Amino acid sequence: MFLQLLFQLMVIICCWRIELVSSSLSFFQTKPGCESKCGNVSIPYPFGILPSSSSSGRDCSIDGALRSYGFSINCNTSYDPPKAFLASGRRKYEQFYVLIGETIQYELEILSISESEIRLKTWQTTTCYDKSGGLLTSSRQFVYVNFRGSPFTFSETKNRVFAVGCDTFAQAYMSDNVKNYTYTCQSGCDGRINVLDQGGSCTGSGCCQMTFPKGQTKFTGVEMSPNNHTAVWSFNPCSSIFMAEQDHYKFNPATDLLNPPQNMSLVYREGNQDVPIPVVLNWALGNQTCEEAQKDLATFACHQDYNSNCIDSDNGLGYRCSCNKGYEGNPYFTPGCQ
Repeated sequence: MFLQLLFQLMVIICCWRIELVSSSLSFFQTKPGCESKCGNVSIPYPFGILPSSSSSGRDCSIDGALRSYGFSINCNTSYDPPKAFLASGRRKYEQFYVLIGETIQYELEILSISESEIRLKTWQTTTCYDKSGGLLTSSRQFVYVNFRGSPFTFSETKNRVFAVGCDTFAQAYMSDNVKNYTYTCQSGCDGRINVLDQGGSCTGSGCCQMTFPKGQTKFTGVEMSPNNHTAVWSFNPCSSIFMAEQDHYKFNPATDLLNPPQNMSLVYREGNQDVPIPVVLNWALGNQTCEEAQKDLATFACHQDYNSNCIDSDNGLGYRCSCNKGYEGNPYFTPGCQ
């Protein structure tokens, strides 16, 4: 009897996993005639590769239909393999960029896209000091990222803001376009040996971390040193701050502190290769709820049939489309979910 029940349970779990995988895989469809991948990154609709970087010559994202921006992707084939980047809009306020100190990065590299999330290669800023406590950079460094008005918000469940250093005070400034938030953490070290022995937990000894609420679109990370690292300079001359997916960043004192942090590899091991540590963004369509968007079927993004449904974003305004249980396909274009 027990073996029979165990067998039935295994069959149920197996079928559930097959259904889940099938549903997930069916989402990864592009519009007809559009390229489905840029290098190793699958590009499912409503995302799409821009005509200038696609041999199809078509506008393959939903941006044109919704008069939006954020879903178009540049595929840079000068890399081997090619790399996918978020494409900025035409107007100034639609420009995607990351400001690290005095350096602007316009290329925001995409690592993967799913039905509700997009993962980008994360950004790190570092300030280093000489033996006397003088700055080795022209100013204290910071990182600033702004997704206001875009389809994206920072995932509050999967990301953390990390600060690394033995004489480090860090601040994270966040905004959801309505309210501004400030978070702080501080990390120090009793000594070189103690840091190495503490096992790599990010709880204030050489590394600290901060959480934040959902719906955030702006992030500014600033790290400072109360004593300019003079007491710990021999083994830790720098402080760093970055946002990253918490499951993929593991603090390693031997490399993250004892080597200059600007050489710290923000990668994790996947199979036989090193993969960049991501920051996770939630995405949604438009700035309306499902109820509001359905009032104008000409611009409503979900394929209009009985096999799909509209889901309100739980991270702010906007919505996504999904196939009903038992159906497969991409719910954003014909033939939809079948």
